[in-house]
Amino acid sequence: MKMKTVGITVLAVFTLFCGWLIVDAVVHHPQQAKQLVSRMVPLASELNELDAAPAAVPAEIATETISNAPVKYPHLSAANIEEQTIKLGALYPELERSEDPEKYKFMVVLTSKGAAVRHLISSEFKARGEATSTEALSEDASDESKVLSPLSILQPFGTSGKEVDSLANTALKVAPAHAEQFDTKAFPLNKLNWKLVETDAKDQARFEATLKDANSGNEMLKVIKIYRVQPGSYDLACDIAVENLSGDPIKVLMQMQGPGGMEREGVRQDARKIKAAYQSSKNGVDVEALDVAAMQKKLNKGDKEAFRVKGKNAENDLIWSALTNKYFAAIV
Repeated sequence: MKMKTVGITVLAVFTLFCGWLIVDAVVHHPQQAKQLVSRMVPLASELNELDAAPAAVPAEIATETISNAPVKYPHLSAANIEEQTIKLGALYPELERSEDPEKYKFMVVLTSKGAAVRHLISSEFKARGEATSTEALSEDASDESKVLSPLSILQPFGTSGKEVDSLANTALKVAPAHAEQFDTKAFPLNKLNWKLVETDAKDQARFEATLKDANSGNEMLKVIKIYRVQPGSYDLACDIAVENLSGDPIKVLMQMQGPGGMEREGVRQDARKIKAAYQSSKNGVDVEALDVAAMQKKLNKGDKEAFRVKGKNAENDLIWSALTNKYFAAIV
């Protein structure tokens, strides 16, 4: 009984002490207390606006598992459809360098998710290590080419279930033409399966994403992305355009994922680098390089400056960026 009495007494004293702290905070620090309460209300309202998801499953993962669920964020919406892929270019029975202007240098597998590059496979070079997935190979490719395993120059990268595709459109921000700046929130185009539009062009793939006002349902804009290849060329052409459907002047800011998934070629050393060229008033053009292996170590430590190029700011206009290894480079 004495132990029970002591426990109740300690609990009562602790409760009174906590209550005194709350009263003291309200009396002596009213502004901080008001700010704290004001932050609680918007968070609650934002939670009510989200679609319900199972308590044990993060909302983002739950959304991605439903391929035909609408994508909304925060004032725009778009109908999500089933993912589609299309292949441009070709592979051949023999993997060898060719000067034939009628032969393709590579085959590219495009996905409607983010209108991105899923695989880019060489028609001329053999992979050093593991075989390229036969699912990515052309239906016209011979059994021999599948056995020889052509080199996959670009492929999805990242952790399982959160793979990233090259050249995927990511954040889209829209604002009235007279606005001084964009909102901090953006529409995630990389989570949307765009519409694959049929065309008569043999070496062309066209993707479209039509976005509506989430409140009125009126169409606001259409993003059009077209890929092109041609025989005898190593270039993968990509055109992006935005069509204003709102009837009012707007401005748009888009972000796009760069090339990725390039394997290391060096056996003893990882020679992969990310390079960027900037306009320079002093030298004309400055080229900077970031070591991929060093960047990975910084990312593992949570260093947010891993991708920052030292000495560069908004005044230095970006001309091109590239991902390179010992033998190959993908330049945007």
